[in-house]
Amino acid sequence: MSGVFDFSSISEKEKNILSIVRNIGGHLTDTEIIALYRISANLPENAKILEIGSYRGRSSNAIGHAIYNSNKELYCLDIWKDYNVSKESALRCDSNTHNIELTDFGVLKDFLKNTNWFSDNLRILKGSTSMFKDLLPNNFFDLIFIDGAHDYDNVYFDIKQALVSLKSGSILCGHDYHSQGVGVIKAVNELVFQNPNTRSHATIPETSLWIATFN
Repeated sequence: MSGVFDFSSISEKEKNILSIVRNIGGHLTDTEIIALYRISANLPENAKILEIGSYRGRSSNAIGHAIYNSNKELYCLDIWKDYNVSKESALRCDSNTHNIELTDFGVLKDFLKNTNWFSDNLRILKGSTSMFKDLLPNNFFDLIFIDGAHDYDNVYFDIKQALVSLKSGSILCGHDYHSQGVGVIKAVNELVFQNPNTRSHATIPETSLWIATFN
């Protein structure tokens, strides 16, 4: 993936993608949108992608622009509830909520609206990772992106499941590896960065994304 994380140059296509995706509510920065798009665009034809935590579809759209009109598939797994129960929740921390109903159903409707344009490539799984743990196939996904609940226990569980469902040699990555993401950092360090089966790992420059490949 040489050059994928060189953000000094952004193509006209990527600029156009940014102009669309940044209007969708969510918490990925512009650089993170481009990084996720490039990772997904470099996947092989017929690749299967799992996104754990989709919210309103900002990251889903970054991936969607890379897989549209291809045989690649994106599986979006999210509970789509409890977004408005605490002041730390994704909905309350979202500065772009003027155009949606401030309820769980409003978030889900907005996700469906934002992802409808690439629905042929999309598979929607409504529920938690634990609800789907017996349904998610082993050794199936070429890329898994983790951005669900950010406490240690949930991130730990999501990564444990991802390690089972990920193909050998494929990519696992996630969001919020930063100073406020204590639970994220602890779980990622323990299960990914210190994993003897990890082939390579890094944090992506200018972002709070982490990424790894496995033997």
